[in-house]
Amino acid sequence: MTTTTYVMGIDGGGTHVRVVICTPELKVVAESDGRSVNPNAVGKDTAARELRRVIREALLKAGILPAAVASVGAGIAGTHALQGWLEETLTPIFPKARILTTLDLEIALVGAFGERNGVIIVSGTGSAAYGVNAVGETALVGGWGYLLGDEGSGYWIGTQLLRDYARMLDGNSKPRTWHMELASQIGGSTREYVVEWRYSRAQVSDVAALATIAMENEQESICAAILDSAAAHLGKATLSVVEQLRLPADRIAFAGGLISTATPLSERLRAFLKLPTFPAARYPAAIGAVLLAREYV
Repeated sequence: MTTTTYVMGIDGGGTHVRVVICTPELKVVAESDGRSVNPNAVGKDTAARELRRVIREALLKAGILPAAVASVGAGIAGTHALQGWLEETLTPIFPKARILTTLDLEIALVGAFGERNGVIIVSGTGSAAYGVNAVGETALVGGWGYLLGDEGSGYWIGTQLLRDYARMLDGNSKPRTWHMELASQIGGSTREYVVEWRYSRAQVSDVAALATIAMENEQESICAAILDSAAAHLGKATLSVVEQLRLPADRIAFAGGLISTATPLSERLRAFLKLPTFPAARYPAAIGAVLLAREYV
């Protein structure tokens, strides 16, 4: 009697985590989602608890024990230094499994192309361009986080909207319809409220969520200008990676909540890069993690 072994993929992005369990043939048997497991954002203890919870939920849905998982691939937002924490968190759950840990950009790239070769441009809560060429050379542009960079990300777009709203409250720009939408989304409209919301209550994900306002009001001049600038930032980062790695233009894929499908931002980015068709990823990042881990089955 043959015992089926499974492969687990973990996509630990900036604002959420997704766990998938697959057969070696990439048939998904269970998946589960949860909140951020980035220790830099929520702390190591909170991140570990949430990751364990989502893993248990996926195993329960699949109807299997941890011992049935032969290998685990996991990518996490942040730095390479966090991979040690990630492996330490996973090993007690899967003591006999082979565990491969890397960055979330790596699994997004592998998911996009089905192999470790190409350029992925990501725009979600944060942003970055990452690539690997045929000889294994890598390049990363962006990915500095919301305090130092992430131009073209949801957080960056949300910040530009908040700044224009502040200028409007100062009387330096005209009130616009989307200003009312922003006030409604954050729950208040006065100077005092905006300052209190932004500095005392808002999380990075709350600011990033404001990017939908720019998308929904792309015909408004300010929103259009913000999206044009975001696309230019993302496009320049992509071209820098392409040039560094000497890759062809057809090895580009889009990922992240703001550009993984046809949106006002992704269409602007596609035009900036002069891509004839939308460069959709082949698989989501969690499956990219499975593909990396499958090499160890």
